Amino acid sequence: MAFERLQAEVTCPICLDLFRNPVILDCEHSFCRACIEKSWAPLPASGLCPLCQKAIWGKKLKPNRQLANFVEITKQLDTQVKKQNPKARKICGKHEEPTKLFCKDDQVPICVVCDRSKGHRNHNVVPVEEAAQEYKELISTFLERLRKQREEVLLHKSNAEKESQDLLKKTEAEKQKTKFEFQQLRQFLDKQEEFLLAQMDWAWKEIVKKRDEGVAKFSQELASLNSLIQEMKEKFHLPDDELLHDVKGILQRSKKGKFENLLVFPSSLKWKVWEFSDINPALQKFLKKFRVALASAYSVRKANVTLDTITTNSQLTLSEDQKGLTLSDGPRTQTAGSLQFHHQQCVLGHKSLHSGRSYWDVDVEKEGAWAVGVSEYNVELEKDIQPGPKAGIWAIGRWEGQYRAVVPPDYPPLSLNREPQRIRVYLNYSARELAFFDANTAALLCTFTLTESYFARFYPFFWIWKNSHLRLCK
Repeated sequence: MAFERLQAEVTCPICLDLFRNPVILDCEHSFCRACIEKSWAPLPASGLCPLCQKAIWGKKLKPNRQLANFVEITKQLDTQVKKQNPKARKICGKHEEPTKLFCKDDQVPICVVCDRSKGHRNHNVVPVEEAAQEYKELISTFLERLRKQREEVLLHKSNAEKESQDLLKKTEAEKQKTKFEFQQLRQFLDKQEEFLLAQMDWAWKEIVKKRDEGVAKFSQELASLNSLIQEMKEKFHLPDDELLHDVKGILQRSKKGKFENLLVFPSSLKWKVWEFSDINPALQKFLKKFRVALASAYSVRKANVTLDTITTNSQLTLSEDQKGLTLSDGPRTQTAGSLQFHHQQCVLGHKSLHSGRSYWDVDVEKEGAWAVGVSEYNVELEKDIQPGPKAGIWAIGRWEGQYRAVVPPDYPPLSLNREPQRIRVYLNYSARELAFFDANTAALLCTFTLTESYFARFYPFFWIWKNSHLRLCK
């Protein structure tokens, strides 16, 4: 029992054999050097301990000389045990004979008496050594398969950890951008508020100043009038000879003192106050639109895209639900003056996209030729246009066995990890950004910056050739 425990301590957990050139990791777990290096081969700069899953940065391996010495001691003890009891075998519990044989039919070790018994007669029986060798080879095969599976799991785990770090890093970056943008917005609004309030404070002071100046003038005028009124009242009650004395002077003073309405508040100041009263309704409407736009920016809607029968090229056929697109057996009748594509096997979506963020999914083929994207509303359908940004079309597609961005003349190829079966077209109208994703894995395929035209309307765009077909997902 003690010897078996010793053997277990010097057995590599990867190959399940005695350690060969053992190394120890930072987590203090040991493995054969060849086993751990093979396990880490497909991984990046860091590896994971197969037992505790701790990340070992730099793949540091230190020779475990003490363990190597124990391995040699174990080998020597094993040799001595075999020499002392070369015939030591397990004993048959039924016949108390050594189990030198192995029954392949029942898959159990048996003794020579069992071999001759009725229970194992005509069974496929071989020596234990031969059976052990066969099963060792079988176990080795399964071990190799399991190790490969483990390596795949480790690789996927490592990729998942890397992807999580990338996602967390991107989320943190976007968080900081959002904080910065709101900080800038607050600073801008604070400055605007400060500017408007400063103007209102100035107007307030001007009104008070003009009021005080006007009150002073009115008070002066009132004092003069009161003095003249008192003088005339006194004059009125004088005897006739005294009343007529200097009557001409007092009458002239009364005419000269005729009141003239003073312009206390200049028109420029009144216009300024009117401007203040006009700002608030405009500000309220702007803030209402801003709230709506901000709420729209937060939400992403799935656009219910259907194909437009009017712009459909005459060589194309739409499905009954207007979500599928194939080539026609023959050209359809083309209406004079029609808005359909005349020279390209293209079609637009039925409704335009002119606000917020939206997306739609398209099932695509790994064969044939096709393209999906968006088009400006004023694309010249009747001309033999070359699809691309200059023509007001932004798209990606597949033709000649390769996935490409529809940007002539080079049509740059896309870097893909796998061929997409479903493509998500994602339009951020406010930011004028268009992105394409593998809808099943969320892998980014390509991005475009669209035209800066303020009044631009965009339509989903589709193009097929040869035996291809496309279908919008419901």
